[in-house]
Amino acid sequence: MNAAVRGGRHRSFAGTGTLVRFALRRDRVMLPVWLAVIALMVLSMPGALDGVYGTPAARATLMHQMTANTSLRAMVGPVFADSLGALTAWRIGVYASALAAVPSLLVVVRHTRDEEESGRQEMVSSGTVGRRAPLTAALLTAAGANAVL
Repeated sequence: MNAAVRGGRHRSFAGTGTLVRFALRRDRVMLPVWLAVIALMVLSMPGALDGVYGTPAARATLMHQMTANTSLRAMVGPVFADSLGALTAWRIGVYASALAAVPSLLVVVRHTRDEEESGRQEMVSSGTVGRRAPLTAALLTAAGANAVL
């Protein structure tokens, strides 16, 4: 039996906190780098858009082109206003969301499949770790990174 039994009750989440701390320790370099890359991308976008669409006429032209091009609007969504903030939110929304999904996927795979393939999962499961604790710890680590983002 690989789950902690205390008082006749099965604890399938036993050891989740310890595994979350271990996952955060293993990802102490990868997660901050990913978060910094995404944050820098988001923070650099207003300056880039101001350089490309600096005048109200250029932003009005973009608005007109976006309303005319249905395929591009389907990919990145409609532009609701021609202010720099609205353009930044419009332009970065899809790409930042997709880029944020990559580290989440990597974290969950690293702490589930990679642990299982390397044999560490068997070692961890032989102790007082619940059956659902490894997956829960991986999901909590990814959710925490997304919350920080």
